[in-house]
Amino acid sequence: MALEIKVYREITAYQSKPMLGMTWRQMGCVAVGLPVVGGIYALCLWAGQSELGSWLAALLTMPFIAFGWVRPKGLSFETYLRYIWRYKWEPQRRLYKSESLTVPQIDSERYVDAVRSQKVPKRAVVRRLELEH
Repeated sequence: MALEIKVYREITAYQSKPMLGMTWRQMGCVAVGLPVVGGIYALCLWAGQSELGSWLAALLTMPFIAFGWVRPKGLSFETYLRYIWRYKWEPQRRLYKSESLTVPQIDSERYVDAVRSQKVPKRAVVRRLELEH
């Protein structure tokens, strides 16, 4: 009987899972998150606020889950957040160059637009002007 293993198309997509079916990253998030969230919940229980403790535990668990398990588009969560931050809040680099118009060019364009927007005189007015000259 031969030993078989799954071969991925992209070798960099493979993540080793050394213990409990979790990657090193996930185990680190559990190791940090469990004492933090558990401690906050224990403090709330000690203060008699079990409902507040359950809400805080649920809210404080989310960042640890995001950094340990969520991989949007195959990226680590912090890399994805960095891309989102750059896209939303840093100035974007434009790949085109705008042409600057000088003042005489703008004035001539305005004059042409003004001439085009004038109404054409009616035929009777044109004949009267021709007869007067």
